[in-house]
Amino acid sequence: MKKITLLIIVATIQFVSCTGSVESSVNKTNTESDDQPKLKEVDVADAETISDYVEEIKENLGEVQLSVVSSTTYFSPGENESDFLSIQLVNNTGKSITLPKNLLKNLTLTGQGSSQRFPLTLNIIKYPESSIKEEVTLQSGEKIELIRFSYRDLFYEHKHLTGRDRQARWIWDWEAAMMAPPSPMQTGDSFENEVVFSAELMLENKEIKSEKITLDIRP
Repeated sequence: MKKITLLIIVATIQFVSCTGSVESSVNKTNTESDDQPKLKEVDVADAETISDYVEEIKENLGEVQLSVVSSTTYFSPGENESDFLSIQLVNNTGKSITLPKNLLKNLTLTGQGSSQRFPLTLNIIKYPESSIKEEVTLQSGEKIELIRFSYRDLFYEHKHLTGRDRQARWIWDWEAAMMAPPSPMQTGDSFENEVVFSAELMLENKEIKSEKITLDIRP
């Protein structure tokens, strides 16, 4: 099956000729670096025309990227409770974008322990002070932290529900009929081996999903 190699360069995609063929030119050097553009093989038989591929590539070049970031690879209760998890957004659209004032209402954080049957969703009642609260203009290539939680607060906030104040800022819950565990880190009296986190954001009627990250739990 015939393969055509397309050179994907974020800044530009050039049609070199009008004869129906697409050519890519790369300056070759004796040494390679991580900054060099990557080549991708495209199967022409799966698309009606080559232009379909070009349009698909263009769609994937400039996007808003959502990511879940952890300051550590593991969490050990009583040891590194100040380590944190944050949700960040990068503007890769090639133009400035405006993030609305109530953006966080469209943000969902989920976590699931290794033995838990369903993912838990964090229901936020009161947002952390450091979280984004006002309308923000994000320039192309700019990154912003939307929200941050220390692992101590993220995993133990539910304990405020049983105290005198009963003012937990957020709680974990799931869609199952049975009662949800207090957090993705713990089921009953047992600690999970690991927790998988991911996030979703609705922005301008488009759903943006982060990649999953894994946090080891060391009781």
